[in-house]
Amino acid sequence: MESHIDAVSLIINKPTYPKFSDFNPSQKLFDGKKVSIEDILNKDILIKAFKVGASKYKTKEYVTVQFNYINEQPNENFIFFTGSGVIKDQLTQNKDHLPFYTLIKKIDKYYILS
Repeated sequence: MESHIDAVSLIINKPTYPKFSDFNPSQKLFDGKKVSIEDILNKDILIKAFKVGASKYKTKEYVTVQFNYINEQPNENFIFFTGSGVIKDQLTQNKDHLPFYTLIKKIDKYYILS
């Protein structure tokens, strides 16, 4: 009987420790099917989250974006990757408004959120 009381005491007085994801958010992985940015041009999407990372192949950054289609498969997560500095800047400047609806457009060689 004494060991049962000790186990209950341990559960009640359980120390709290932080989760790794609480203090290392930059390592957050996004779930979802990978799609090409070209496949989602001019489609309504809901951008849910993004992260900026260093490219392994070039000396610039890239962005991983998690989103949902609005009209097709609205409950399924998708992700795309882009080296677009314009999209990276738009997402970074507007991160406090996430999640938000947008279209991705291609103007000449550039991708933008619209």
